[in-house]
Amino acid sequence: MHPDEIYDVVVVGAGPAGTTAAMYAAQSGASVLLVDRKRDIGVPLQCGGFMPHADTLQELVPNAHLPHTLLDYPKSCVHATSTYQRFIAPDGYSKGFEVAADSLDRRRFDRHLASRAAEEGAELMVGTNVTDVNGNTIEVDGVWTINNQGQSPDRCRRSKFYCCKSPRYETGT
Repeated sequence: MHPDEIYDVVVVGAGPAGTTAAMYAAQSGASVLLVDRKRDIGVPLQCGGFMPHADTLQELVPNAHLPHTLLDYPKSCVHATSTYQRFIAPDGYSKGFEVAADSLDRRRFDRHLASRAAEEGAELMVGTNVTDVNGNTIEVDGVWTINNQGQSPDRCRRSKFYCCKSPRYETGT
């Protein structure tokens, strides 16, 4: 698989936000390249996987159009289900509340979302660093396609650029 050199949309970061954005863009007919610097999607763990159940999410944000990826995910992504949650701040202050929610296995969840984006037509390049964004061109290195077949271009052009990345991500090597 050799990704196109020109894409309608390039998304950097294959976490939940990036994969969902790539999936929706591909569903709408855009050619999409999803780039992530990690070869193993979901590793290392970036944050926890607390996910209120769909009816609770709808109640919390009644006017929001929630992505179906938040409302319907495989049971294989669920570690545990709870009805009570407690958050503890670094200073020891804690706050607890009743809420029906799942604790997600973020590695499985992130991989599920990446698979969904690919099923919709997004091309995924893992183990790939974005080294520069200049006008309508991005430069990458360490390129690996998701199925590790062939070499991909080290320069891609796009009409839209979305960055859905971890706060710890830095452009460059």
